[in-house]
Amino acid sequence: MNDDRERRATELWFRARGLPSIVGGRADRLLVRIIPAIAFLLAWDLLNIPLEVLDGESEEHFERLMESDLLFAGYHLLWFAAFVAPVVAAWVAARWMRKRVVAGDGTPTAIALISVYTFGPLLEMALIGEELTLPDLLFGVLFGVGLIGVLLGLTLIGAGSVFGSALRSAGKQLKSVGSLTTRALPLLLLFAVFGLLTNEVWQMSAAASTSRMWLLVGLFLLVGILFLVSTARQELRKHIETAPQRVPLRRAERADMVLVLVLTQLVQALLVAMVMFVFFVLFGLAALKEDLMKTWSGRDLTTGNLFGVQLSAPHELLHVSLFIAAFSALYFITSTVTDALYRPAFFDPFTVEMAVSLAERDEYLARWHTASNVEVDQFHNRDQRPLGV
Repeated sequence: MNDDRERRATELWFRARGLPSIVGGRADRLLVRIIPAIAFLLAWDLLNIPLEVLDGESEEHFERLMESDLLFAGYHLLWFAAFVAPVVAAWVAARWMRKRVVAGDGTPTAIALISVYTFGPLLEMALIGEELTLPDLLFGVLFGVGLIGVLLGLTLIGAGSVFGSALRSAGKQLKSVGSLTTRALPLLLLFAVFGLLTNEVWQMSAAASTSRMWLLVGLFLLVGILFLVSTARQELRKHIETAPQRVPLRRAERADMVLVLVLTQLVQALLVAMVMFVFFVLFGLAALKEDLMKTWSGRDLTTGNLFGVQLSAPHELLHVSLFIAAFSALYFITSTVTDALYRPAFFDPFTVEMAVSLAERDEYLARWHTASNVEVDQFHNRDQRPLGV
């Protein structure tokens, strides 16, 4: 029994590092393992209920509501909490989940929480007296059950472990936000301030629709991902050549390790982009008058909207801040790998973790996969291709 607990703990350690391919797709405690995702979705849905109420029926109604200082503060506090609370809820649920997986229990609690998420919206509609038709009832149940099925499938193939690892990386970076601010952001801020005060940037951002602006952000993201994938493949190849594994890495394991390194770097870049976006929105509201923003953008200012949530900041300022934040994130991605000032703090620690994972993989296979090593060797003999990491 103790050996089983130790094995589950070891496999959970690999999953926590975003490396589920090392232990393979196992259906053990699937209902318990999806609880962090359920907690994230529950927190998001609960906080969006009051936000939708305060959003009002129109822009005019929203502006009248925001005339109240109390509603203004409460609305923006809820908006901030809607992005922070789900992450915190998922983190707390993940801590609970890890203990339950190692102990081999927690299924009844998981079923109860999944039932709340699946049928809670229907119960809420019934309590407030909203009429429920049979098609609405069937759609609500089928949607909830289908979403749970998708989460179970993603968890089985290891997607939940990879995303969970990315969230934990975000938490680690929040702890070192002082280092991030003092070492990475000053040069970015110096460069980006001039972008905010450039007439052409305002005209371009104001003329672009929201969908076109997100396409531009997606282009920056794609370039950053391609750069990180190439870099991560080179780093993994370097580690493999330095310390060859007793059992050669399977293709899925190589892809998993590359994906983890790419995601951790993207999490850092996302944190930089969020800091830059918030800073320039606040800086624009404090330093730029509405008449000046109107002159630069060449159009009347409109109420800001982000992910369907209205903000008390001009839409044009949000577009400019989003463009600067996306460009800054791309600059940060390339700098963490190529710049000797940033790399030791923001890239090298993750390559060290990669080396640790490779060493622990050998220990895991030697202890618990001894009986199946023949099958592993047969698999690699059947797949003798050059190591194109």
